[in-house]
Amino acid sequence: MMPLRVDILSLSIGGEVAQPFEQDVIAIGAFHAFKKGILTVQSAGNRGNTRSAVSSVAPWVLSVGATSTDRHIMDQVLLRNHQTLVGFSINRFETSKHMLPLVYGKGRTFTCSEEEAMSCYPGCLNSPIVKGKIVVCDDFNGKAEAFSAGAFGVLTPIRREVSMVTDQPWTGLDFQNFQTLILYLNSTRFPQAKFLKSKEIRNTSAPLVAPYSSRGPNIIAPSILKPDIVAPGAEILAAYPSQHSSPFYINSGTSMSCPHVSGASAYVKALYTNWSPAALKSALMTTATAMSPSENPEAEFAYGSGLLNPVKATNPGLIYDASEEDYLLFLCQSGYKKDLMVLISGNISYICQKEEEGSSIDVNYPAMQAMVAAEKPYNVTFKRLVTNVGVAGTTTTYTVKVATTKSMEVKVDLLLVLLMDMEFSSVKKLYIYGSIYPLSCLSFPCFQTPMCVLCFVFCAVVIFVFFICLLNRCGCELSLSQKLYHSPGNAPYIITTVLWVCCLQSGSCWYFL
Repeated sequence: MMPLRVDILSLSIGGEVAQPFEQDVIAIGAFHAFKKGILTVQSAGNRGNTRSAVSSVAPWVLSVGATSTDRHIMDQVLLRNHQTLVGFSINRFETSKHMLPLVYGKGRTFTCSEEEAMSCYPGCLNSPIVKGKIVVCDDFNGKAEAFSAGAFGVLTPIRREVSMVTDQPWTGLDFQNFQTLILYLNSTRFPQAKFLKSKEIRNTSAPLVAPYSSRGPNIIAPSILKPDIVAPGAEILAAYPSQHSSPFYINSGTSMSCPHVSGASAYVKALYTNWSPAALKSALMTTATAMSPSENPEAEFAYGSGLLNPVKATNPGLIYDASEEDYLLFLCQSGYKKDLMVLISGNISYICQKEEEGSSIDVNYPAMQAMVAAEKPYNVTFKRLVTNVGVAGTTTTYTVKVATTKSMEVKVDLLLVLLMDMEFSSVKKLYIYGSIYPLSCLSFPCFQTPMCVLCFVFCAVVIFVFFICLLNRCGCELSLSQKLYHSPGNAPYIITTVLWVCCLQSGSCWYFL
């Protein structure tokens, strides 16, 4: 019997919160898998757009968030007043042509308070009152009690706006639709409604990062962007065999997006059997489709490098490869001591060297991230090693393109080129150093000295006076400048010229002025 070969581990599991690597059993196990040449793909978590909610944070793990798809399944509830409520469920049931009574509130219980009855608290619903009717519950979890008491159908608020398969008539309503229902209940003595079958509609806004998909930034390793990538994870067909009367099941979450990336990883691995786990991860991340930060407010903290593109991942051009030693160095530069590093990696021989230069942002990762102080000048340098895995025997030219804001400047320097051979392919490795810093006067060298700061302030004041004089057009006899300097009307122009020279001599701050 041939030994079983494993290339990809697909983990649609995870903790509620991010944990230090030495306490994260998945991160520890994934490190050992990495040493064996196995890539671990893990769901990022479903704690929503809470800051730093992502629980899969290790750099040697491929962490996956979830997006919507262009298919959305919705259902409708028709009220007796001809209003239609739009809900979230995959409902195969439809009431008869006749509407059924709606029941809500204290009138359906003999033993509980009105609040408990409205929430459908366990043991609170009187079966003879609710049997065969549509019950309204304030609590999502109340639907089990309602069906247990004999209700035909149930309406509840929804916990998250995704449709789920149900084996009994139930619809989850968002806040607006649920409030419309409550207003209707309070406006008539005999409220009635009926369920309509669910239907599929085209979701033209897709793909968007799902509201439940956990966001970054990474609180355990601030230099590592998480999640790494996103993939379809909303209303996924055949998520797993159904436990309901339906022969299929549709579910949503990062547990559904994770297998998409696992499958793409296996696809790429089948084409390039010698690639390391880090190379596979890099190929998927660097070829991901860019997403819009205007439509996803948390931007890279929501979608990482972008939306999975399996076809492009087979030809990434350049990759950011990494070895066990690279991640051990990362742990050293992150402040981990010998005992914790052994616990995480199992490597008892590696010793952190005091003379090792760099920081944790220098790990050869396919994304670059650094934590800086808010509203203060900064200058960050990233060091990366890229490997050309293009077609052998061909000449390829790569051009650096930088997209940035007006307040940033990014520079890329190629320092060294090495040539190697890998399975008859010419592999070129280029060391890249990059710097990023804000493009403002405060970041220029001239502002490193107090004298130039005073020069700048003085210059700004004089320029203000200069424009006051232009508007005055009276030789500045009554201008602020004459009151300040007790000088003839042309004094501000002379002083302005002197200050311009001062700023020119002080450095490049004149460009800002």
